[in-house]
Amino acid sequence: MNKKTRPIPHGLGKGFKEEPVKGTPVLPEQDVAVSGEDMLRMQYSSLLNVLDLAYERAARGKGADRHGDSRHFNDQDMIRELTDFGISPGLVQIRKKAKEVLRLGSTDAKIKELLDVIVYAASSVIILQNEEWE
Repeated sequence: MNKKTRPIPHGLGKGFKEEPVKGTPVLPEQDVAVSGEDMLRMQYSSLLNVLDLAYERAARGKGADRHGDSRHFNDQDMIRELTDFGISPGLVQIRKKAKEVLRLGSTDAKIKELLDVIVYAASSVIILQNEEWE
C-alpha cells in the first residue's frame, strides 16, 4: 500500500474504514512537488475529516431528520433561536452535550454527541459573524 492513510471514522456506526479523507491528496512520491495548500490539507486532514463528519451529521443525519425540514441551515430553528436570544442558549447546549459525553458508554455515541457540539459551536460563530455585518 503506497498511500499514507490511517483509520478514520467513516459513516459513523459502520465501523472504521481505512481510506484517505475526501479532497485531501495522499502523500506523493518524493519527486513530485506539493503546493503549500496541498501540504496544509495533508497536515490538517484529520481536522477536515471531523468537520466534514459534523457537516454530514447536520445536513444528512440527526440534524436533517429532526430539525431540517428541507430548510436552509440559516433558516432552521437553532439559528433562528440564537438570532433571537443571542449565543447563550447555544453555549448552554454545548456544555450540556459535552457533559453528556462523559456518561455515554459507546465510542460511537460519544463521537456523535461531540459532532453535535461542533455544529452548535459553528452556529454560534455564524451568529457572531452576522452581528458584525449588521
